[in-house]
Amino acid sequence: MVIKLILEFDGTDFEGWQIQPGRRTVQGVLMDALGKLTEGDFKLTGASRTDSGVHALNFVASLHLDNATLKPPVNRLKEALNSILPDDIYVKGVEEMPEDFHARYSARSKVYLYRIVPYPSPIRRRYTYHYPVRESIESLNEKARIFLGEHDFTHISARSDREGICRIFQSRWERDGDELHYIVEGNRFLYKMVRSMVGLMLRYSADEIRKILKEAPFNPFMVPGRGLTLVEVRY
Repeated sequence: MVIKLILEFDGTDFEGWQIQPGRRTVQGVLMDALGKLTEGDFKLTGASRTDSGVHALNFVASLHLDNATLKPPVNRLKEALNSILPDDIYVKGVEEMPEDFHARYSARSKVYLYRIVPYPSPIRRRYTYHYPVRESIESLNEKARIFLGEHDFTHISARSDREGICRIFQSRWERDGDELHYIVEGNRFLYKMVRSMVGLMLRYSADEIRKILKEAPFNPFMVPGRGLTLVEVRY
């Protein structure tokens, strides 16, 4: 049996999704909760390895129960999990899927949002980044369009032991009140890639970004994880 879980979480107090010994992670906390509701071995796979501090509105995980059984029925799993999970994780949906469904490998694309505020807002400090953006949104969008299409992003990512070619379907800036929002959708993302893309657009000109993507030297500026939210995983 394979079960799709849709999660919302506040990443502030997590060291990302992936389980790590001695560290609080979303996967680790969720596996502890699932361990109380299953008998036998199971596997939990996430759609993405979110960085430390990164949030999610609709993160997808697949629960593979090859050698395990659920104590509650599937239609009660959401209620059972939410009754024991901490307040910074909530299960929004539970759905039984075909056996070949995989949260990561079945995904067609992921959509991320990065939020920037013009002053150090106490009420929004866990979910935004304060940065004094002095250029127009038209200028930012000129830079954002550079990332559209297929590029090798290895050079601008923190590190990658995987193939660096990614295809970007959406890349744009929008205003929402006094906030600046960067929305990006791609078929895959490398380690800290979105945070590096935002940093490039805040610190470099469009011409400089074009050269950097072709592996020109640059001084990396990685914006904090707290401003980043995984909005949606598309299948």
